[in-house]
Amino acid sequence: MEHTLQFLAQHWMELLSAILGIIYMIQQSKTSAWMWATGTVMPLIKLFVDFDSGLYADFGMQLYYIIIAVYGFLMWRRKRCVVDTEGSHQVASLPVTNMPRRYWLPVMGVLVGCWLLMAYLLTLTDSDVVWIDSLNTALCIIGMWTCARKYIENWWFWITYDLICVPLYLYKELYFWAIMAVVYIILGIYGWLKWRRLMAE
Repeated sequence: MEHTLQFLAQHWMELLSAILGIIYMIQQSKTSAWMWATGTVMPLIKLFVDFDSGLYADFGMQLYYIIIAVYGFLMWRRKRCVVDTEGSHQVASLPVTNMPRRYWLPVMGVLVGCWLLMAYLLTLTDSDVVWIDSLNTALCIIGMWTCARKYIENWWFWITYDLICVPLYLYKELYFWAIMAVVYIILGIYGWLKWRRLMAE
């Protein structure tokens, strides 16, 4: 019991951010704009754990999370006038859609560009996970932007990210985050299926 309490005392920030992360994913699957509020608090906590663990690219990513959370909240809460089949105007929030085809090439270019840039910057640090940490950061940049735009493809980026995170966090002995990543994969599949139903409706 004493060892368990000692472990929790040493890893309480990791545990708290993991719990908030799961709440965030549940809110995201339900297309709740309040996920962005959770998505502001969680990165503030993760900043400290990332830096202490040598995940420097992920550390920088948390700053981006905070900025994009404000953007995502404004996008999701903004009302738009739409015309229904009878020609009358209604007010609606941002709908779930597919990412336009014309965006795919620029998005993949940004993904690869960010990956290579982050990898180079990490070679200037003492990071021992240069390529994986930088790839996950690039996936996050795209994942957050596509989520803020309510493109259903955001789930593909997040599921890929979490599949990479499981072995990465185990290697870094961030066991709560490894468990969180497994839960994220399950919630990601659930969220993708739910958003598909919303698109159909």
